[in-house]
Amino acid sequence: MNVMLPTRVENWPDRKNGWLYETKYDGFRCRLEWNEDEVRLISRNGLLLNDRFPEITAYCKNCRIKPPIPVVLDGELSILLSNYTSDFSQCQKRGRMRSKTSVTEHAALFPAVFLAFDLLILKGRDMTGLPFIKRKASLQTFLSGLGCPLEPEKERSETSPLQMIPVWKSPDKLWNQVQSYNGEGIVAKKEYSKWMPGRTMEWQKIKNYKSVHVLITGEKKNGYFKIGVESNDMLKPYGSFSHGLSSEERDILKKVIRKNSKHRNGEYDLAAPLCCEVKCLGTTGKELREPRFSKFLPHEDPSDYTVKRLNYELEPLPPHVNITKPEKLLFPKAGITKRDYLYYLQKMAPFILSWLYNRPLTVIRFPDGIEEESFYQKNAPPSLPSFVETRMWEGHHTILVNNIETLLWLGNQGAIEFHIPPEKADGDIEELFLDLDPPDRKLFPYAVRAALDVKEILNKWQLYSFVKTSGRKGLQIYIPVSKGSITYEEGNVILSFLASALVELNPAERTVERLKKKRNDRLYIDFLQHGKGKTIIAPYSLRAVPQGLAAYPVQWSDVDNTLDPAMFTIDYALSESRGKPLRIRGEDRKTNSSHLRILIHELSKQKT
Repeated sequence: MNVMLPTRVENWPDRKNGWLYETKYDGFRCRLEWNEDEVRLISRNGLLLNDRFPEITAYCKNCRIKPPIPVVLDGELSILLSNYTSDFSQCQKRGRMRSKTSVTEHAALFPAVFLAFDLLILKGRDMTGLPFIKRKASLQTFLSGLGCPLEPEKERSETSPLQMIPVWKSPDKLWNQVQSYNGEGIVAKKEYSKWMPGRTMEWQKIKNYKSVHVLITGEKKNGYFKIGVESNDMLKPYGSFSHGLSSEERDILKKVIRKNSKHRNGEYDLAAPLCCEVKCLGTTGKELREPRFSKFLPHEDPSDYTVKRLNYELEPLPPHVNITKPEKLLFPKAGITKRDYLYYLQKMAPFILSWLYNRPLTVIRFPDGIEEESFYQKNAPPSLPSFVETRMWEGHHTILVNNIETLLWLGNQGAIEFHIPPEKADGDIEELFLDLDPPDRKLFPYAVRAALDVKEILNKWQLYSFVKTSGRKGLQIYIPVSKGSITYEEGNVILSFLASALVELNPAERTVERLKKKRNDRLYIDFLQHGKGKTIIAPYSLRAVPQGLAAYPVQWSDVDNTLDPAMFTIDYALSESRGKPLRIRGEDRKTNSSHLRILIHELSKQKT
């Protein structure tokens, strides 16, 4: 398949010559062909991708609004991490799948989107001879007519897998967003460029390269130079590079390596690694992605080139978010610094932000670490950065964490715990929850047994639910619902019934008694925390405990006598073994709301 390709450049094109700018996403370049008989996804290599990304073709086929077809869209098949970034590894994983069951399961966890950026055919008319700015306007009209998002929206990936990449007139503002979310880069396009196959200077891409410090550890058989960093007194490999060296630098490096190396199986391993700086786009698997040599750093200490340093360089903090004293210890006993915490927020932002978005926020701040003075904060301070959004809620001028800049800004202020209500800022409830609170950590098994009893009841009611640790000593069970479908009063009918049923099943271990002194070392089943103006710890938020534990969602299959809330540390959350991400399908919310309405009606009748 012929495609129009941008040329990689180092600097912005001349702004006086009429350029427009788009976010660059990392996925599969693809063409969507839609006519009366079929919808086809054709890759850059001419492969049909319908069976790998069925959610997109199904959306088009089931579209309630009749589109002006035949139509051909040019775009990127992506799996969004945020509105500005995509997950190429998951997209690549999907592309390799052959089993229909595997594809279906993957789509439920990682829904794909087709990000359209150009319109080639509309109602059978060839649009490629029109200027880009006119094609883009026609694309916007086409997609808005179908009710599709006119900019990427991760939260609508499941319900609207056909979305548009908009244009920006200012590269600076867009670049700020790309840097904040550690995105791929941007593409500059001439306003009046006509669509033509092949590589062109009419479209130019500027990639978001990061400068990182690595050790040159030797030379491979193919002449590439091996790189790595220190990890627990050993060298951890991070791939190899060849590009970026001048002829003179390459010759000198080869001589140094061959003079000071062990030669084995056609490869060279340096006895003393060399310090250098390379530029890269991030990592792919366990290797740096597109590494390019920048400079030698002969006077630096190789022992400073650690995995932690590399991780932080791969995830630079946004330059327009003011960060102070990154070395400050926030969790002294665990050795967690502010920079460690901010890195956690950066890496977990795709998960945390989906819960904080448009929710009135209460934070507990520990400006000097969790062993020092703390305070609750419900109201926004008088002076705020421009990226912070606020809303009046329950008499408070609350902060809305609707972007990564706000999340990091709060993290810099020592906001450790993020507490949110079960409703959005507009007052619409999105979940019911039940808090299972044992008297201490030793009696955590009480919470496990109660959670399994709740699960059994909810299964009988055919309700989808999920469970998370509280980050301290208990468990919290959620029943997601469609936005605004259940009121607090109706939720109380369900939750109070559940709480009573749990106590009845095991009164020796459980109680709904609010006064601690009357609980007699029993599990407190708190259903009253789900109420107007009340909050609960947000999923993935840390808690102010010495180990720096997170309130972490777990699979129901993991809720047994081996479950330990102490395992959900920052290191666990950032590890490859952290398990599947929590994803709530819109269909599950709808089903829950429908079944709950019937249950509420029946339970209300019993009360009367």
